[in-house]
Amino acid sequence: MKSTLYLSLIVFVFLYLASCSNNIDCQDETHPHLVDLGLPNGTMWACCNVGANSCEDIGGYYAWGETSVKSIYDEIHYQHNEVSNRIPQRMRNIAGSKFDVASVRMGSMWTIPTSEQWNELIDYCKWEWVKCRGRQGWKITGPNGNQIFLPAGGMKGGNDCYSKDDHGYYLTSDYDPSDDSPYQFFTNGGCREIRSSGGYRAYGHNVRAVGK
Repeated sequence: MKSTLYLSLIVFVFLYLASCSNNIDCQDETHPHLVDLGLPNGTMWACCNVGANSCEDIGGYYAWGETSVKSIYDEIHYQHNEVSNRIPQRMRNIAGSKFDVASVRMGSMWTIPTSEQWNELIDYCKWEWVKCRGRQGWKITGPNGNQIFLPAGGMKGGNDCYSKDDHGYYLTSDYDPSDDSPYQFFTNGGCREIRSSGGYRAYGHNVRAVGK
């Protein structure tokens, strides 16, 4: 009986320590702040999502080119469907513009990442699918050992949120010319890829800003 209790205690302690090792504590208590991951192009990533107060907080959901959260996300309520408010077709990258939610809400030093910046993060960092303080997502470790956490916040369509803690859908700032729609970064436990958002540009995505 004692040996069984002792073994159970050891297993509990092991699991507790393992879960704690997945938590990421920011060295700077001011959120958001830049994290240098040691990437080749010098891009630094925000410690948390746009609208979030901690690294595991999901933050806000934004349609491509919109700068505020709302209750319904679909083509009917997509503000850039209106002729008077459409994003100019020549603008294939909205980074730093009035359509960039990171710049508008956080300041000019911040922008929505391009698809190229997302690919750099994918290619040069170590990715681990973990739970951080109860939130599922990716612990990302840069070449210099610094880390960020990218929560799997799902996507908002209509007035519902889909696939929270299973999938992550993040905006990019640039367009896929072959599909005439913005790229998105899609992730789950076994996949990390840049792909065309297709008809989902009007749906609610999370945003992780970058800066230099």
